[in-house]
Amino acid sequence: RGLNVPGEDAGGVIPAISFLKDVYDGKKVQVGKKVVVVGGGFTAVDAARTARRLGAEDVYIAYRRTKDEMPATREEVAEAEAEGVKVMYLVAPKSIEAKNGHVSGIHMINQVLGQKDSSDRRKPEEVATADFTLACDTVISAIGQQPDSKGISGLKLDRHGMVECDAKTGATSVGGVFAGGDVNNVATVIAAI
Repeated sequence: RGLNVPGEDAGGVIPAISFLKDVYDGKKVQVGKKVVVVGGGFTAVDAARTARRLGAEDVYIAYRRTKDEMPATREEVAEAEAEGVKVMYLVAPKSIEAKNGHVSGIHMINQVLGQKDSSDRRKPEEVATADFTLACDTVISAIGQQPDSKGISGLKLDRHGMVECDAKTGATSVGGVFAGGDVNNVATVIAAI
């Protein structure tokens, strides 16, 4: 999923999965001196630690909820912090700032937690006028995934772009077509097992 904020098409804004795959494949991956990873799951923490190991001087994880709601384990977050990664809680991106087509900063807004949402976690709400810009030269988006829409055209999707299907049978909105796995619920390998 994209960040869905103005400026996310600037150079230096990278999807976490692409970033991690390129590193795994042995490609020469450049990160800037100051990296912001947006997200709070395992992929966000992996991307932050990888950016740090690739030579980034300052690496931040920006997460919209608190440590208690963070999908990554406390142990993994602690290991990232031990490597020098800084975690910012209750912040969300509003826009990406760019100079000459490349990231120069990320405009963030502070959040507070409201009522529980469908994930059974308290929903973040913006704090009006509590915003700031963090200078950076790389932004890594790790806020989740969704299926490639080219392969699922004609099927009813939920608001996150996932195929809606019956939980027990996998039946979709199209007769004789069934769905399962990452096309209707991108989770973790642990959840899949």
